[in-house]
Amino acid sequence: FENALALAPANETLLLAYAQTLLEAGRKDDALRAVRKVVTMNAESARGWLLVGSIEQERGAKTEAAQAYRNYLRIAPTDKYADDVRRVMENFK
Repeated sequence: FENALALAPANETLLLAYAQTLLEAGRKDDALRAVRKVVTMNAESARGWLLVGSIEQERGAKTEAAQAYRNYLRIAPTDKYADDVRRVMENFK
């Protein structure tokens, strides 16, 4: 991923895959940095906001996770994960 990102640092699909891989490897901080690049470049990236929310939730940062999830739901209210995200957010209260 790092070699590919050196050639295409603004490739959203590549950054999202890289962030997901980092998260799966337990590198939450690195994953969050990678996906934050995505939502900085494209504030309308539903998948980006979903991943930010997931990472923040895993880190125990409920306020940040909730904000990311709200962004996701604003962009993709009927996405296949939207109902799951709504349930998660209900548990935050």
